[in-house]
Amino acid sequence: MPLNRSFYPGIGRSYTVPIYHLYLFINSPGRWVIPGVAIYDTMQFVQPDVHTICMGLVASMGSFLLAGGVITKRLAFPHARRQ
Repeated sequence: MPLNRSFYPGIGRSYTVPIYHLYLFINSPGRWVIPGVAIYDTMQFVQPDVHTICMGLVASMGSFLLAGGVITKRLAFPHARRQ
């Protein structure tokens, strides 16, 4: 069945409604470089600002993604750890 407006009417509207902020909650031990770089490239490509929030452990590629958010919109929960 093709995906069209009669099947799901909200899909056409979802492309026209502007999104102003994206939030990326990170809890990652890292390790996976290629998927991490793909996420980073997507963060740099999208129009809205990407807020990065560290929760739990953020290490290796996770800390790279945390630093990839907009510089004034990075934060960490009180008990978060960065390695």
